Amino acid sequence: MLGYVTNMKSLKCLFTILIISSVGFGQNYNRPVPSAVYPYEFQSIQSGFDGYILTSAYLFGVQNQLANLCILDSNGYLVWWSAGLEYKLNFKYVESENMYSYSSGQGSGNVHHYRMDAGLNLVDTIKVLFETNERGDVHEFLHASNGNRLVLTQPDSTMDLSSYMIAGAPGYPNTDVRAAGIREYDAQGNVVWTWNSLDHIHPSEFIQGYPYNTNKFDYAHVNSIDEDLDGNLLMSFRHLDLCAKIDRITGQIIWRLGGVNSDFTFPNDPERHSGQHTFRRLKNGNYGMFDNGNQKTNQYSRIVEYDLDTINWTATKVDEYDANEANYCPGQGSYQNEYPNYKCIGWGNARRPEPSATILNNVNEVLREIYMKDTAISYRVHAYPQISDLPRPQIICETVSGVTTLSLDSSYAYYLWSTGEGTSTIEVTTPGTYMVWVTYGEGMIGSFPFDFSGNCNASLDEEGLHEEVEVEGIYDLLGRPLTEIAPSKPYIIRYTNGTTERIMQF
Repeated sequence: MLGYVTNMKSLKCLFTILIISSVGFGQNYNRPVPSAVYPYEFQSIQSGFDGYILTSAYLFGVQNQLANLCILDSNGYLVWWSAGLEYKLNFKYVESENMYSYSSGQGSGNVHHYRMDAGLNLVDTIKVLFETNERGDVHEFLHASNGNRLVLTQPDSTMDLSSYMIAGAPGYPNTDVRAAGIREYDAQGNVVWTWNSLDHIHPSEFIQGYPYNTNKFDYAHVNSIDEDLDGNLLMSFRHLDLCAKIDRITGQIIWRLGGVNSDFTFPNDPERHSGQHTFRRLKNGNYGMFDNGNQKTNQYSRIVEYDLDTINWTATKVDEYDANEANYCPGQGSYQNEYPNYKCIGWGNARRPEPSATILNNVNEVLREIYMKDTAISYRVHAYPQISDLPRPQIICETVSGVTTLSLDSSYAYYLWSTGEGTSTIEVTTPGTYMVWVTYGEGMIGSFPFDFSGNCNASLDEEGLHEEVEVEGIYDLLGRPLTEIAPSKPYIIRYTNGTTERIMQF
């Protein structure tokens, strides 16, 4: 059945904690992470990005595996994370609602779409459960401008395709056709609108080069929905090499971009897009997508933006980034260009030496890149200049009688240091970058990183307070920003190079 569940009570990270306690710590690449999070390498190429990056890493095609939701800061440090044994997709921050959302499912047709509040606590869940002829689809969860929610489904039908050529061969008389469907829910959980691709797009439009399976002919394979400026819907159909605009009321197709019946020509992009993901209307007026490039002669993936002219019916390429045709992502991927100073690419099902995500500036220079563990991917990656206030704790460094400790206050229920220890205070002797994660919402929030060079003041003593190292903020011992310093109260100064200093007043 299709169900909508509201006001679910959170288990407050219990499952995450059980996972943590069952595995040891493993630090890999160049950022500290707990072993329940897939390791990654973060490269900061140049300035120009000051925000947060959201990933949802999992092992593609592996059942009952660890999957992560992660928030990284602009320097690649793990701000918040959650883990579970079901893959998670499309982790994003919904700025208009100050909420987060993601989707999960294991291919059984039972799909859950979750929303979390600004404190990353579970608020509600849409459950799209497998029925006889319809199943849930995990690819997209759209927060519509009218307050409704749109989710994907996969309606099944049996069709006689024997009179058509499908993927270069005659079709079969009894083909199990898997279509692309939409369900729109209002705020009370009522289904107010539905759509089925078979009412508008025939399976004979299927593109040769994708697999024709008579037992599960996924002829359309929709992977994104977005709203255009007029409220009508934009959809990406991977197996049709088609992006289309759908009338929100009648369900009729307004226009087709690509595919075998394209309304548009591509005057300066002759190979055009294929196998694409994440088709969006951008704030600059263009239409942008992640083009996987499955049908290109020389296979490579890219992001591309088109200026669509519906008088002359031309799609003019106005922007493109293809990493010198070096990256090929055979499936998945994302493109985000909604903020003025940067763009975000998720390279989807890519493997090293190709990156998992790239942040570009407006002239397509690389600002940041993430390289995940070889076997881990993130279906989409999103970046935001500002998200809800995340109260990252401050690590306190103290040396007493020759013993140096790093600590947080003792008010948290659970602690997980980058050394694997689970106490509020640890003793340190080895130089390095240390972090600690504590319970927060449905996962664990990470401290600001602390660079330990041998003693609490080593970083400041050896480097000095250069002109570019300034005070980032002043905090109390719970990590809360202070606007004024109370007499006789201790406080922490955090500098822009990541070091901290604890001030004791007497």
